[in-house]
Amino acid sequence: MAAAEQHLVVDGDMAQALDMCRRLLRTDSSVQRVETAHLVLERLRSGGAHDSSDDVNAMLRLLGNYVVPTRELTEEILSLLLFCDHRVLLIHHLPKLTYQSKECVQLVVEAYLELLATDRSLLVPVLGSLAEMPLDTSEKNTVVEATQSLLDAAVEEDIPAVVQSLLSMVTKSSAPKALARLRTECNRIESGTLSLTMEVIGRYATAGSVALTALLRLIRQVEPLTTFDIVLLTFVMGKSAENELAVRTTTSVAQSGRLHSRMMREAATMLHCARRGIDSFTDNR
Repeated sequence: MAAAEQHLVVDGDMAQALDMCRRLLRTDSSVQRVETAHLVLERLRSGGAHDSSDDVNAMLRLLGNYVVPTRELTEEILSLLLFCDHRVLLIHHLPKLTYQSKECVQLVVEAYLELLATDRSLLVPVLGSLAEMPLDTSEKNTVVEATQSLLDAAVEEDIPAVVQSLLSMVTKSSAPKALARLRTECNRIESGTLSLTMEVIGRYATAGSVALTALLRLIRQVEPLTTFDIVLLTFVMGKSAENELAVRTTTSVAQSGRLHSRMMREAATMLHCARRGIDSFTDNR
């Protein structure tokens, strides 16, 4: 690779840098592709603050599409996470730029958890990135356990994304505690994001799933019940395969005397808003 080409990628105008990246990546040489990726990271390290998010996103997308990552490349990306102005974009693209070995995946998990310890605002992108990583059961348990105490950092509009990420990673051993915490956060949902949250839960809380088993057991045992619990039961009863399980749980709750008229009215109002949201979402797809 010529020095002039390297200079354009690292220090050139972004339009020229993107064009040069495309040319350098469209090669049969995996070595040249990895070298180009390191040049892009050098650009982010030395002067990327002046590049727009759209341009950096386009550059990282090129890397994800063409580069077969090495351990060294993954480690270099991780070294940028603490100070790079575009670290949310790096987090978003990291699943495709992680060398697929157990050791390297573990490095990413550890780096993410250290990052969250200093900046809880990164919870949503980090969870989304981890959900796309090939984590084993032990790593999933580590992530779910470590992030439970951070869930209150998510603003309401991010709760559907947080629910999706966590439900994709819960295991039989982590589900009871994780879903209890997730339920606490869902209880602060207003009608605006309820429809999306229910749609996400519906994709994971299927008959026989770890998520549905833990949620229904939690509702049978918890005191007091909340409006969200009633909304969830009603939503699950509307699913043919899960209807019987939800009806049995609802019957148990009713027989225990934990259902109250005020709670039922509030649940009906939330369900009405949620149904309108789901219908609108479906119509616009």
